[in-house]
Amino acid sequence: MTERPSLEKSNEPTEPTLQAALGSAYTHYKRIISVANSYSQDWTFTPKGGWMLKVSDRKKALLYLIPLNGGFKISLSIREAERDAFLRDGELGMLHDKIAASKRHLEGFALQFDISNKDEFQPVAVLIKKLITIRS
Repeated sequence: MTERPSLEKSNEPTEPTLQAALGSAYTHYKRIISVANSYSQDWTFTPKGGWMLKVSDRKKALLYLIPLNGGFKISLSIREAERDAFLRDGELGMLHDKIAASKRHLEGFALQFDISNKDEFQPVAVLIKKLITIRS
């Protein structure tokens, strides 16, 4: 699940092509999209990375969703106060090691999650819902 299916600029993702590429993870993709439905969702293209979905409040990105064959990657940055709150949150216990190990960058602490099944999706969905709540 590492190959990106949409590497040509002329091949912008559509619902049918996403469903075919993501396979069973398409359900989780749709759930992430519905959780973040109050945010702007725009497909962007980079020559090195291909197509990715930027979910933002028109100023700052909430997350980037990168389609892969058999799943997708979620990339996001959290602020220091958000990181501290997540590390104290018992409901996010499964993600504590990953959050604690995140590297500090200009935008905040970078996190990436590969999603191909329900077990990978569930804790990340909780994190995104909590992040939306904090930022609202």
